[in-house]
Amino acid sequence: MTKRKWHSVAAGLLIAFGSGGCTSQQEPVNAELYVMDTQVTQQVYGTDAEKASEAVNQRLSELEQLLSLYVESSEISKINENAGKTPVKVDTYTFELLKKGRDFSEKSNGLFDITIAPLSTLWGITSDHPKVPSENEIASALNHVSYQNLILDEDAQTAFLKEEGMAIDLGGIAKGYFCEEIESIYADYDVDSALISIGGNIYTYHTKPDGSPYRLGIRNPLSNSANDLMGILSSHDEVVATTGTYERYFVQDGVRYHHILDLKTGYPCDSDLISVTVVAKDGALADALSTTLFLAGKEAIASYINHPDFSVIVIDEENRVYVSPSLADRFTIENNTFTLADGIEEAA
Repeated sequence: MTKRKWHSVAAGLLIAFGSGGCTSQQEPVNAELYVMDTQVTQQVYGTDAEKASEAVNQRLSELEQLLSLYVESSEISKINENAGKTPVKVDTYTFELLKKGRDFSEKSNGLFDITIAPLSTLWGITSDHPKVPSENEIASALNHVSYQNLILDEDAQTAFLKEEGMAIDLGGIAKGYFCEEIESIYADYDVDSALISIGGNIYTYHTKPDGSPYRLGIRNPLSNSANDLMGILSSHDEVVATTGTYERYFVQDGVRYHHILDLKTGYPCDSDLISVTVVAKDGALADALSTTLFLAGKEAIASYINHPDFSVIVIDEENRVYVSPSLADRFTIENNTFTLADGIEEAA
């Protein structure tokens, strides 16, 4: 796949249905942007909707320059260049995101790790030239992945990677974290209602203009069509993040390699799940968790399906769907290929 092709797939993880029945005064302003290696689309309602959407796009462009692994002048690139050498003073926004990323890495016991860049760039799955690395290359990259070796100095507001060859990649958490910034911008411009899609994350700001929740279509992970849906979720004022192996991948010698890397092996993970959707008020949590829970696999479902801070929709290899009780009245399966799991005991 080319880079552009896999991004068009990623944008189809979740599909937002139009408001329908709106008056001319309620027509949305639609805006698009390609940033942080993903497509961003906005649907914004309000008197200053156009200014709000422009402000969001401007801010996201600024954040890319600040945080992208692939922008040479970014603060993340500077931290990576100075790994094993010297601490780098960073912007408050960067520092807070690094703290959140390191804390989540610790809570996930290393399933998620923001210092994954040596491995992710080695595979290059999100680049134009992906490849299957050698065993020696993978082993070397894994030796340079360790969130414990990211030193954050609160007083000096600096970040330091202790070992040369280490590098940070915030791609697994930044897009969800951006939703807090987007919420603030929408509020500043008195936006009535909005929906924004950032790759595999959708943020719903308030309800639709007619007062009803947005309807988000969760993609059928078995289909090659981004418009083929597994189910529909009603949503407002939250972030919905979906992870699946159909998002980003390449094929070499007839073998399909997806982008979700297992830090225990250095290879794309062999999960017994095919899709994980996380619903949460905290965008960074939803973003990072969708990947982490995919890696954790089916045996972990019982430990998080009733969590008070987030809800999930999980599909296993037998096409059974596990849904948090908190979503029972706003999620429906739309495809008879999938069946609702009869309790979490089926995950055993």
